[in-house]
Amino acid sequence: MYIYGNQTVKYMDKVQKKSLLTLIELLPKRSKGGHKRGLYRCECGSIKEYFVGNVTRLHTLSCGCRPKDTSSYKKHGLIKHPLYAAWSNIIQRCTNSKDPLFAGYGERGVGICKEWENDFRPFYNWCMENGWKPGLEVDKDEKGGMVYSPENCVILTHKMNSNRRRNNTILHFNGKSQSIAMWAEELGLNAAAISARLNKLKWSVEKALTTPIRGS
Repeated sequence: MYIYGNQTVKYMDKVQKKSLLTLIELLPKRSKGGHKRGLYRCECGSIKEYFVGNVTRLHTLSCGCRPKDTSSYKKHGLIKHPLYAAWSNIIQRCTNSKDPLFAGYGERGVGICKEWENDFRPFYNWCMENGWKPGLEVDKDEKGGMVYSPENCVILTHKMNSNRRRNNTILHFNGKSQSIAMWAEELGLNAAAISARLNKLKWSVEKALTTPIRGS
């Protein structure tokens, strides 16, 4: 039950049965037509603003992460599992043009296979069968693919996944390719010093990675 000004509205029992949205707070500014707005948190973790009436009448059930076939939600019972949020986020950045990460994913042609997009359970099963556990991530770049699918994806640590991001500078040395941060950790150097050697001093990769830091 929530109180809007002097009005008490009893609707949460009905909404919670079907909706993935939870009201955080009412917003003071209304639409031109006088419709109330609220800030809602979706079960997948996203926080957005919606018309209160659309949520209470069950016209808006989620942030967009909910698939058309809602039967899967009733069956798997894993909405609060960490992998569910990961799955929802993949779908959003690959298919939702309004998602902040869409430009780096969906707009570039990155997609998700229909088997995973339409049903969380196959995604969950694949992750568990391939060694997922809390702290690990699903990555599609290891094999050079553009689609999140069983054929392209692997399970990696956050550090390994971050090492493969497109905005990282990857250095190739001694038959190995990894980010500056990974080289710094492996060789006991300072990442900022390596960057300065390469960008300001114009050293070669070999010299930048093999010259000890002064005073160390």
